[in-house]
Amino acid sequence: MAFLQQLRDPACTAIGEVGIDLTSNCSCAGQCPKPAECRQQVTRDQVTTLTTVLQGAVVEGGGRPVIIHCKDGGSGRAAQEALGCFRRVPGASTLAVHWHCFTGSVEDIEAWRQLLPNLHIGVTVLSLRAPSTRLALGGIDPSRLLLKRMPPTWCLREPGLESTAPGS
Repeated sequence: MAFLQQLRDPACTAIGEVGIDLTSNCSCAGQCPKPAECRQQVTRDQVTTLTTVLQGAVVEGGGRPVIIHCKDGGSGRAAQEALGCFRRVPGASTLAVHWHCFTGSVEDIEAWRQLLPNLHIGVTVLSLRAPSTRLALGGIDPSRLLLKRMPPTWCLREPGLESTAPGS
C-alpha cells in the first residue's frame, strides 16, 4: 500500500490532514438521483479511510502526529464519527493528535480528551465564530492550543470585529 510506504519515509513528519467532512454536496457529476444515499456512502468512505490511516499510524507512524479534520456545519456529528474511528482502532488512543481548525463544543473536547491524552487543538479565525466553540476553547490548557495564521481572504468580515490582515 502506497500510504504505508510513505509513512516509512523519514521525510514524512506528520500524517494528515484526514477526517470526516459532512459539509460537501453529493460528489456525483450532474444530477444525482439519490443525493442522501450518495452522501451516506461518501461518509462511509471517509470513515473507512480515516480508520485505515489510524491503523497505519499505529503500526508504522513512528510517533508522528495525526492531523484530523472534522467539519459538519455545527452538528458535532463529524467529530463523533471521527472519535468512533479512534475507538475502533487498537492503540489509536496513544497517538499524538492535532484536531485542525476546531469548531465544536465543550462536550466534544471532553470526549476527545478522555480518549486521546495527546490531543492538541488547532485554532483559526473560523474557530472563533461560534460562541460554543469559544467557550470550549476557554477551558483548554493553552499549551494544548495550536494557533494557525490564516490567509487574509479568510479574515472575519463581521460587524464589530476588526481585521488584522496586512493591508486592511
